[in-house]
Amino acid sequence: METHRVCDSEERARDTLTEDSLLSDGKDNESATTKPRSQKSFYIGWVQDWWLVELASLALGNGATIAIVSILLYYQDKPAPHLNSVIGVGISLNTIVAILAAVSRASVLLAVAECISQQKWVWFSGSARPLTELDVFDQGSRGAFGSLVLMWKVKLRNIVSIGALLLVLGLAVDPMSQALLSYETRPQVDTESAAYVDTAYMWDSRSQEDNLLDTADSSVFQAQDPPLYMKAAVLTGLFASNATINHTPPVCASGNCNWSPYHSLAVCTRWQDVSSHVKHVEVYEERKNTTYSLWSLTDRNFLELGLEFSTCQLNMSSAANPEPDAGYAGQPSAMRFDDSIAFKDSNRPLADVFIVYKNASDANETDGDYSGGHISALEIVLEWCVQEFNTSVVNGTVVTTRLNSTNAFEKIESGFIGRPLTNPNANVSWPAGTDRYYVPDLVHYSLANHLRKVFNGFVFRENMYTYRTSDVAEVFWSIIRPGAFPDTRPTEKEIQAGISHLLQNVATSITNVVRNPRYYSGTTGEVEPWFAHTFMQANGTAWRERTFVQVRWGWIAAPVTLVLLSIIFVAVTIVQSSGQAKTYMIWKSSLAPTLLALSEELHRQVGGLRSLSENERALKYAKASLRRNEESEWRLHGSLDR
Repeated sequence: METHRVCDSEERARDTLTEDSLLSDGKDNESATTKPRSQKSFYIGWVQDWWLVELASLALGNGATIAIVSILLYYQDKPAPHLNSVIGVGISLNTIVAILAAVSRASVLLAVAECISQQKWVWFSGSARPLTELDVFDQGSRGAFGSLVLMWKVKLRNIVSIGALLLVLGLAVDPMSQALLSYETRPQVDTESAAYVDTAYMWDSRSQEDNLLDTADSSVFQAQDPPLYMKAAVLTGLFASNATINHTPPVCASGNCNWSPYHSLAVCTRWQDVSSHVKHVEVYEERKNTTYSLWSLTDRNFLELGLEFSTCQLNMSSAANPEPDAGYAGQPSAMRFDDSIAFKDSNRPLADVFIVYKNASDANETDGDYSGGHISALEIVLEWCVQEFNTSVVNGTVVTTRLNSTNAFEKIESGFIGRPLTNPNANVSWPAGTDRYYVPDLVHYSLANHLRKVFNGFVFRENMYTYRTSDVAEVFWSIIRPGAFPDTRPTEKEIQAGISHLLQNVATSITNVVRNPRYYSGTTGEVEPWFAHTFMQANGTAWRERTFVQVRWGWIAAPVTLVLLSIIFVAVTIVQSSGQAKTYMIWKSSLAPTLLALSEELHRQVGGLRSLSENERALKYAKASLRRNEESEWRLHGSLDR
């Protein structure tokens, strides 16, 4: 119990210390002040009485800013990293930058705030200053609003204005750091995704069943029809007159691919207006005692107009001679197109067809739907060619266009071959000796003979009705057919464009079968070694949409400026404080120096603590300056000037 009473008395003694004892003039404590100082610890010497913490925080902030710049330089114009790819955690690049910016701002502003607090002692070490400015400096070191007040008080005439400005600028660092990064989507080469399109060097598929002869041509040796899928391709092209047949679809795993121009064996088409070659004669029919008009290109291609009950509107027939050329071992090698007018340059075409039709595009308004107009004639040809293609795939949409082509095929014993176009950009790597395209005679003949039978027929009017003799004749008539009124009649350009589109559909549909490896029925042993690679793949480049990082370097000015000005401000403050009087003035934001600073005289003039407003009024006229007293102690000396 005695021990407790002694402790209580000691606590009461400490609590009843007067301000006179705290602010003594040094006489009572003379022995204490003259005592030799004990050796400083690391904490006292480097943390309390120096700037180790501030310099360390400044270095940390500078390092964080350098890290931001390094990360931005590394990821600039590179694909945006996936989650877990940045330092192994599931955060985005924006988050990393935001964290580093926050660390940088907090670190440098810690040092800045301490230096602002230290600047108040530098501020008072000169001429006498109002004591209220102690509070202004303290408020200025705590936030942006206080910093604005501090800048207004010192009128931007002191280095402390830079520190106050930095606290305000610190508010802008975080939002500006978020504006550093932007993202844009770009295509990037995807080496792991397939990108190819089938091409063909030869066509050697004869029929689905060997030696299955056509009874209509049984007198011709091995006059087989082409396979059913080739027949289907021909009809598909003909009956898709209101649509467009797409080219061989490529394989593009990424959905975005492109190809350099490439070559393939193909079927090409041409047409020519041969109306100027139509001959007109008047023929007297003695049996019916009537005269009618005969419009003809050849003996087998004509229109008869003016008959009593029947008038021909369209006639379509082949320019081929019924007797084929004999090839290897007596087999038919090709159709003979002796009657060709516009395409005598074509070396063994697949089809050469004349279309003679009643053209009502210039009929008078008073003419009926099948009267008036003039006679027109077209010659169309389908032929083997080496075609150059260009293909691209954009977001899954395929676009293939035909470029240049050649029909310069050379006859050999068992067929004929064509050489590729000279194009250094062609993206096809041909094996040695395989840069030729081959079509066997019998295969060529079977397809040509089938097309001769398909492109045949006519349309005629009898009494009030219109008749057609074949489906193909009906297809062409649907393009040419005049309307009941002048404004519904197709123009010459519309007729020619429609027929051109129809023929291109047929050529594309046949080419797709030729380029499809699934339809090849020949064997490697049947052809020369250089045709061993019948089908090739034109390799393309696959692309994938990737998000790339774009750095807006202008926004880096905020954190960099904050760090640079902070370094300058801290350095100036350290130099100022170190040059005042040894190291005792490094008090920074500590409250103890403020409590001990007021001289006894000034403290008595100001009085004790009151309310906040009363304290401010009491200090309104009090001015003080920091200087040493007679005992070499730092005190705020001044007077109350009312």
